Amino acid sequence: MDIRWPGLSYEQWAETRDTLHLWIQVIGKIKLALTPFLNEWWNVALTLTCRGMPTGPMPSGPADLQIDVDFISQQLVLATSDGRRAFIDLIPRSVAEFHAAVTTHPVPFEQDTADRAYDGAAARRWWLAMLSVSRVMDRFRTPFGGKSSPVLFYWGGFDLKPQQARWVPGAGEFVLPWDELLARTDPDAASLEFFTSTYARTTALARWDHSAFELPRIPKREAS
Repeated sequence: MDIRWPGLSYEQWAETRDTLHLWIQVIGKIKLALTPFLNEWWNVALTLTCRGMPTGPMPSGPADLQIDVDFISQQLVLATSDGRRAFIDLIPRSVAEFHAAVTTHPVPFEQDTADRAYDGAAARRWWLAMLSVSRVMDRFRTPFGGKSSPVLFYWGGFDLKPQQARWVPGAGEFVLPWDELLARTDPDAASLEFFTSTYARTTALARWDHSAFELPRIPKREAS
């Protein structure tokens, strides 16, 4: 089995997902407060690395601050441009405790004192899944010559739970369930085909002129 496409049963990690969702909102609101606005709120999104999800540098007084959710060490890493570092273990704890460990700014998270589950192994599988989706989405957007954002993770919502690939009217998007994707022989190819086919269907309905948006050729990488 390709470890880049891990099994991720919703029922088995639902409580951890809810916890992680709230913790990352704490981090996201810090980024919202510290960074200048970018078009379509790109400034508040998190990105993906080979260890987890970082905020990137954020202006914070005399030094820049970066917060990394490290799913390898299972720690929150706070680093500043003047060399300081702090570590917060990712363990089961309330949102209030997590919030107090990260920041002293008064937001409603500090009132959430309910015990929260956290399964580090499940969170790591989720992050690996995000890495794989990001890799495929980078390939998918290669031919597009118009405006194209980097692959970003917005912390306002995590995922949906449909039973099969279908259009979800309430969400306004096509959805391919994870279990169905993992059942394919080549998840990379299957997910790329899903992105490509849904793009083709929606742009046809919108009567887009593909020649105006897509590159006539994709530059080839050559070995030096």
